Amino acid sequence: MARANQQSKSLVEVPLHLLGAVGITLLLMLVIATFAWHTYSGAQSILLETSQETTRYIRDTLSEKVQRILLPARNQITLLEHSGFSSADTLASRLDEMPLVLDALNENPITDAIYVGYPNGEFILFRPLRSEAVRDQVKAPPKATLLVQSMTQDSVGTMLGEYRFFDDDRKLLDARFMPNYNFDPRTRPWFQSAFKEQGTILTEPYLFFTTKSVGLTLASKSTDGAVIVALDLTISSLADAFRDISITPSSELALVGPSGQVVAYRDSAKMTALQADGSVRLVSVPELGIPALERASELIGGDRARSAVEIDGRRWQ
Repeated sequence: MARANQQSKSLVEVPLHLLGAVGITLLLMLVIATFAWHTYSGAQSILLETSQETTRYIRDTLSEKVQRILLPARNQITLLEHSGFSSADTLASRLDEMPLVLDALNENPITDAIYVGYPNGEFILFRPLRSEAVRDQVKAPPKATLLVQSMTQDSVGTMLGEYRFFDDDRKLLDARFMPNYNFDPRTRPWFQSAFKEQGTILTEPYLFFTTKSVGLTLASKSTDGAVIVALDLTISSLADAFRDISITPSSELALVGPSGQVVAYRDSAKMTALQADGSVRLVSVPELGIPALERASELIGGDRARSAVEIDGRRWQ
C-alpha cells in the first residue's frame, strides 16, 4: 500500500516546467511544420516566377543580339539608297563612293559584298577579301584587302569587265581587264524583284556568281528609283554570327522569315535543301529537325499565353 502511494505521489510530482517545455516544443513543431509548408509553397511560386523572369531576360537579350547582327545590314541598305551611286554615270565617279562603302563593310563583318546595278546593264561591286579561299579564287595581290568588280559601257556600247584591287589605304594595287567577266545585273532575281517591289527585298538563297558561295541578297531601289542597291550575306556568315549568341549551352535559336523560312541558324548545313532542278531553298523550322524549335514555332501566331513547351520531360521556354 505504501509502495502504491509512493508511485502515485511520484506521478503527481512531475515538474510543471517540464510539462510546459514539452507543450511548447510540440506547439513549436506544429508552427514550424505549418511555416515550412507555406514556405515550400511560396518557394515553388517564387521559383516559377523567377524562371519566367529569367526566360524573359534571355529572350530580350537574344533579341537584342539578333538585332545587333541584322541592323547594320538594314542600315547599309538605307545608306546606299541615299548615296551618290544613282547619279554616278562613270566608273571614276562610282569609285568616289568607296569611303562610304568601306565604312559600311567595316561596320558589319557578315556582309560579303555591296553592289549597285544600273538600268543600262552597268554594275559595280565592292568585295572585302577576308578569306584565303576568295583571295586565291580571284588571284588577289598579297596586300589587297578590297576587290572592286565592274561592268562599264564604253563609247561604242561595249561592256567592259574589270577587276581592281585596293589595299587598306584605298591605294590601287592592280587593275585587270576581264574579257571573260560577263555579268548583267538586270537578269538577276535580286535586281528584278527590287525593281518591282517597294522597300527592301530578301531573296531566296542562291549560288553567288563570283565566289560560288550560297547566300542571300538584300536589295532595294535608290530613293530616286534610278538604280538598285544590294548587299550579300552568306549562309555561313549568318551561321557563324548565330553560333556566338547562345546564352546557355542548350539554347536553340533560329531566325524565321515572314514565310516561315529559316533565315539564320547556327548550323548552315541545315539551313538549305536541294531542289529537283539543282537550286537551293531555305528550309522551314520543322525541316531543321530540332524538336524544341519545332514546338516553339507552333506558338507563333497561336496561343501567346503559352511561353513554355515540354519535350521528353524537359521544359523549354
